Formats: sequence, structure tokens, C-alpha cells
Amino acid sequence: MKNAYLHPLDYVIGAKYYLVEDKVDVEYRVNSDSFYVEEIIDFNKLGFNYSDGAYIVLEIIKRDIDTFSVVDILSRELGLPRGNIVYMGLKDKYSHSKQYLFVKKELYRESKWDVEGEYKNFIVKKLGFVRRKPHSRDHLGNLFKVSIQECSEEDYFKAKRILEAIQRYGLPSYFGYQRFGVKRFNNHLLGKYIVINRYDLFIKELLHNIYPNESIESINERLYGSFSSQRIYEKILVNSSDPWRGIRIIRSMVGDLFLDAYASYLYNLLLNRVIEENGWNSLDSNYPTIGCLDSIKYYREILDIEGLSHNKLLDLKCWYRRGLFRFRSFDLRREGRGFELSFTLDRGFYASIVLRELFKNNLVL
Repeated sequence: MKNAYLHPLDYVIGAKYYLVEDKVDVEYRVNSDSFYVEEIIDFNKLGFNYSDGAYIVLEIIKRDIDTFSVVDILSRELGLPRGNIVYMGLKDKYSHSKQYLFVKKELYRESKWDVEGEYKNFIVKKLGFVRRKPHSRDHLGNLFKVSIQECSEEDYFKAKRILEAIQRYGLPSYFGYQRFGVKRFNNHLLGKYIVINRYDLFIKELLHNIYPNESIESINERLYGSFSSQRIYEKILVNSSDPWRGIRIIRSMVGDLFLDAYASYLYNLLLNRVIEENGWNSLDSNYPTIGCLDSIKYYREILDIEGLSHNKLLDLKCWYRRGLFRFRSFDLRREGRGFELSFTLDRGFYASIVLRELFKNNLVL
């Protein structure tokens, strides 16, 4: 725990500390060829079968498209509100991923369309049925696979040592980069502006502020104030005669995404303070998010710096999260001139925090 803020986005998300000094001296770019993620669902408890049940299970195999966009497309195909499509988590846009969506059998059969088939960037397959509506507890975790095409023998053994250290000592359960956005890393800022009722700043941030990682097309659209269909939320806001109504529509589409991102940012800052005041091992306890009634004793100094009172944040969701995480399992093997890493994490923990520890500033998002 001797290095801090080694990745440029560490400052953005409030994730300060690392476990070890060493790093794999290879540039790793997260994309759909190098990074795979698959949901682990407790289908036994859900009563999965192939003949009948309360909900139809749709298997989604996707590349280079986010979960929100998949749900949006399928809701239009089915003629159903987005809220009628249940999903267990948001899978990285820049990945090859497998996840599951659930739709009430009656609603699916009443729909005009059978959504099974191939779409641009994703494939839908009807897998079977489950007895009841899934809940977050039915999502056990995620399997991740990381592919490195070329590295030295020395870097392979560095990776092995770092992974063994992670399994022994654990990592801070920071919320990962994708929680905040990796091209426009401002989800938490949008959440803060909602909390403090500064919708003027929300609009400026969403429509006009430019980030170094975003595409030339996105930058040009912001400069000229004309947005393509790719910028769904910006287009809604620009085309709305009433900006407040536009913001309400956006919030109905993303749910608590922005507010949860701000709560996650504050939680990351809390973990930094825990390490600084009590040491690494003290992370191995449950800590509240800012929406919990008893959270003030943990967050008082953080809120002073943020210029907020605790009362303004009690409408945010409350949950308790372990401050330290380890692998459920991991496997590293030499493949050709590179290596293949696979590991599983419990629900809610981020692969990007593992990648951050492995590659430090060689991680390209």
C-alpha cells in the first residue's frame, strides 16, 4: 500500500490506494476481444426449467453495446415499457458479455414480436423459464476472462504474484471506473447536481462539457448543439421544450444511475479514510453508503469537504458493503506468448479494480 493515484481516472472516482507496488509492464486495452464477462445466476433457486414458469429467460450475448441500449431496443420490439424487462446488472459496453433478461410470460406472449435472433451488436436466445421474478440476491456474481496477447515471462510471473497477493490480502471494494463512465466520467457529478437541485449545472454537464476520452463526433456534436441518435439522453434534453421534463424523462430511463454513482464516489472516499486512519485490515468490515441513517459518523468530514449536509442525502439508497474483496476463484495460465486470466467475483465487486491493481497506469479504458 505504498502507491496512490497511479491511474489518471483514480482521481475522478476517488480510488486512491493500491495493494502492491509492482505492475504487469504491458499495456492492456479493455475491449470486446480482450475482456469477457458472464453473469452467474442461481437458476436452481429460481426454479429454472425448459417447459413453463412465471418469467421467460432471455440469454443476451453482446459486444460493444451497453445493457441500457439492449433493454431499450428490446422494449421497443416487444412493445413493453423498459420496467417490464428485468435485468440483474449493467455489463460493460466495451466487452464481450453474456447476461440474462427476464420478462413475464404473459407479457411476452401478448407482445407482437418474438425478439429471439441476431441484432446489431447482440444476439437474443430464449433459454427457458423461471418460477418467480428474480431479485438481486439471485445474482451470485460474475465470471471474467482477460486475454493478453503478448508478454514476457517476467511479466507473467509478476501477474501471478500480484494475483496471489490479492487473494491473500484482498483489495478495497472501490466502485470501478465504469460506474462513473469511462469516456465521459461524470455520472457522479450529474448525481450531485440532482442532489443539490442545480439542474442548470446538470444541463451544462450533460450537453456541453467536453472530456478527453470522448470521440471527435461527440465533441463536435457538443460544440454545435446538434446530437445524433447515439447520444440518446442529450437528444432528449435538446428536443424537449421543457428542460425539466427532459431531465425527468432521462431519470426515468436510467433509474438511480446518477445518484448511485455519487453515493459510490463518496463510498470510495470513505475507504481511503478507513485505510489512512485504521490500516488495510480494517477494510474487512461492512460499511454503509451515504443514504443510511447511521452513516454520518463515517462521512462527516467527507461531507464537509463536499459542502453538503447529511439530510440532503438521506433520500439516496442505503446498503452495506464489505470494504474488502477477494476472488471466489482465479486461474492464470500461459497461452502462446501471452496469458489468459479468468476469475470470479461476488455480486457488486468490479473487475476493473482487479485490472487496476494488475496493470496500474498501463490499463487503457
